[in-house]
Amino acid sequence: MATVRKREWTHKGEVKTAWVVTYTDQEGKRRLKTFDKKKDAEAFRVQVEGEMARGIHVADNSSVKVGEAIDEYLRDAERRWKRNDITGMTLRGKTTKMQLVKATIGAHLVSKLSSSVIETMMDRFREERAFKPNTLRGIQFECVTFLDFCIRKKWAKRNVLKDEPLSTPKKERRTKIPSMEDIAKLLEAAAIYRDGENLHSHVVQQVMVALGVFGGLRPGEVFALQWEDVDEVANVLRIRHSFNRVDGLKDTKTAAGKRLVPITAPIRQALDAAARFRALARMSAGPGHRGMTISAINLRTRTDWRKGVQPSSEQIAAAKRGHIVLSNQGKPLTPQAAFCTWHSLMKAAGLVEEKTGLGRFSPHALRHAAASLMIKSGMPALNLKTVIGHSSINITYDIYGHLFPEDDRTKTVLEEIATQFDATSTRQQPVLH
Repeated sequence: MATVRKREWTHKGEVKTAWVVTYTDQEGKRRLKTFDKKKDAEAFRVQVEGEMARGIHVADNSSVKVGEAIDEYLRDAERRWKRNDITGMTLRGKTTKMQLVKATIGAHLVSKLSSSVIETMMDRFREERAFKPNTLRGIQFECVTFLDFCIRKKWAKRNVLKDEPLSTPKKERRTKIPSMEDIAKLLEAAAIYRDGENLHSHVVQQVMVALGVFGGLRPGEVFALQWEDVDEVANVLRIRHSFNRVDGLKDTKTAAGKRLVPITAPIRQALDAAARFRALARMSAGPGHRGMTISAINLRTRTDWRKGVQPSSEQIAAAKRGHIVLSNQGKPLTPQAAFCTWHSLMKAAGLVEEKTGLGRFSPHALRHAAASLMIKSGMPALNLKTVIGHSSINITYDIYGHLFPEDDRTKTVLEEIATQFDATSTRQQPVLH
């Protein structure tokens, strides 16, 4: 029980008065808090007794400010990144989101946070910063994880976003699924080497489109692919890694991401183009051309490419080392660094928005295109899950369920069972003893 008592003292000849609330918390510690007015003390007493009864009370001096808690939360996230528990991209996302939260409500005590405070913050993000629904969802979900962390640290007794959940912003589809017409335009644009086009970009486009549309690879998986992952005997690609600018080469998104993808004719053609380009580039920079600038080497490579020069099998084999997609400097290329290459492809295909000038689809949309083509060709969901690399069939249905044709197999089976018994015939009478 909390009690309120009056305290009086004299300071420089003047009588001072205050109201003190005393109580013992759940951990057996004696607590007190002073107020100028009795009504404020009584209100706090009622609040404390209610929180104690529900087991959610945390004394102010046992909690910390939101800003301090966020700093510790991010330090913990960095430790988890160093242990490979989370990726560098995940750490960057957490940091970006929680720094926004810190700048907005960092002065609040964690123990005093309420869903209304967080809701007001989300409204500010929506109105003042014009954040989109997917961004707001990400911030809100990160706050849930952050409050769970605070509970483990004993800075709070409950997660207000779980006890009093906010209305979650409606999720918007991040990537549209390209139509058959869009896919045809992309394939045509990627196949043509246009005058003035960078040959390196042309080859990268071919690889991106072929592995995306005909293999269903994620962009990170495309740029992680190495020649040793190409099994020419079994005629499959062994997907084992992903690649980005923060983490470099890392494991696939999930264990199911490690999979085999058949090498079809378009994929084989793109791989052959990549090997030929690398071999021609090595020939142009070879011993007989020492002292040539990079521009001169690139010009010679383009000239040989247009003339149809074919490297020998030994030169092709020597070029098949390391990553399939490399930069002009021979270093692994990240999906982020290939943005300009992708944008030029979208322009060539006529797939840009008039208002923004940006492409209608991201490179990840190629994966959606692959799934839609597989479904249209009659591939069952379980097989699609395997070749796409989803961790569960539920994810496959969540993303692509609306593309599957109406499944009337249940109705058909039940009707077949029913026809085995003539429901209109006289039922067999039970035998009476």
